[in-house]
Amino acid sequence: MLPFTNKRLLIKTERGVVPDDFVHEHYLVIKEKGLTVLMSGCAHNGILSILDAYKI
Repeated sequence: MLPFTNKRLLIKTERGVVPDDFVHEHYLVIKEKGLTVLMSGCAHNGILSILDAYKI
């Protein structure tokens, strides 16, 4: 379940102000010897969105 605060996060686009889709978040996934490590910067509530994007 995503944090309720995500609904309040908006971005300005050519279509106007829309809900943030978090595509600008950066993260790194390292897979080696059967292990997976996901590294992220300052994600705050966005970490759950990053995890959802990683699963895709």
